[in-house]
Amino acid sequence: MLKISQLTFGYTEEKMIFKDFELAVNQAEFICLQGKNGSGKTTLLNIIAGVTYAPEIKLEFFGREITQKDLKDEVIYLPTRPEFYDELTVDDFIDLVSYLWGQGKDFKEQVYRYISKLDLKYAPKQVVGNFSLGMQYKLYLATFLAIPRKILLLDEPFNALDVISRKVAIALVKRYVAKNQGCCIFSSHVTATIEQLETRVINIEGEADEK
Repeated sequence: MLKISQLTFGYTEEKMIFKDFELAVNQAEFICLQGKNGSGKTTLLNIIAGVTYAPEIKLEFFGREITQKDLKDEVIYLPTRPEFYDELTVDDFIDLVSYLWGQGKDFKEQVYRYISKLDLKYAPKQVVGNFSLGMQYKLYLATFLAIPRKILLLDEPFNALDVISRKVAIALVKRYVAKNQGCCIFSSHVTATIEQLETRVINIEGEADEK
């Protein structure tokens, strides 16, 4: 499904994080990236998501060579800590994402179904800046899982969630990958998350600090 090869990347010339790195991911796979802090796990996710530009990389998607820009259109990326405009309400945030990502009329209803499943409780006019980190993560997860994409990227997922919400979130992620006939690449140090998600573990052994 996705093949990465010839990836050579570093934030400085003295210390390279990746040298001719290769990774092949099949449909329905959940790939867990493991390694020491600073080994390059988040950097790799950022490169796949198109957040970080890598001038030396070869990408193939379903056998067709593509650019980082092309791949970006196939990806949903949930970082460790969601970023919001603090003054937005839930409705405002959903409408903003719908506009920016070009979603249809059913998008908002799907987001609210996920919000209900994740048991996110809030006042109608409450702004996101007043949410706890767990509440923010639930909103972010519910919103972006409503956007269909082939590749789901998760950086240290579900850390802000309680045990019950984590189980629900994992079930939603599995359903998302199955429904979109895609794959998931994630990093995690939480044993329970890894055991419930991973199909295969990839050890990352970079040499520079992650940015």
